[in-house]
Amino acid sequence: MIRILLCCGGGFSSSALVSRVKKEILENNLQNDYYIEFSPFSFVLEKISEFDIVVCCPHLKFNVDKFLKESIV
Repeated sequence: MIRILLCCGGGFSSSALVSRVKKEILENNLQNDYYIEFSPFSFVLEKISEFDIVVCCPHLKFNVDKFLKESIV
């Protein structure tokens, strides 16, 4: 199963998109292949290990760049 986390600033815009994608997953009987969840970016550090793919809204570019710089050891 591919687990996808969609992040935005507060979780509002991503929640609408995730609802649509979940509907498509169910309609196409792909629930054993894909799982998608939304989250505010502020929780990404807590959740990142649970997912295979993390997708961030474009307005988070600065936050993602900062996160990657701080995460590299």
